[in-house]
Amino acid sequence: MRPFRLAAASFVAALAACGDAAPRAPERTAAAWALDLESPSYEQSEAAVKALAGLAVEHGPEVTDALVAALSRTQ
Repeated sequence: MRPFRLAAASFVAALAACGDAAPRAPERTAAAWALDLESPSYEQSEAAVKALAGLAVEHGPEVTDALVAALSRTQ
């Protein structure tokens, strides 16, 4: 199920518009949220999906880069 969450978050990021600032959800970077997608805690990974989807609206390319880096790290 975790690869599905990563794929879903990647899809949302790919559809989002680009932004010009470092993507952050309350005090966490997109990279930190992306790493949380693999958390064994369902609540933590679900929060990561929601945070990344929100960030992707204005920071699509940066969120996509964070997801690619997280995916590369887990393989």
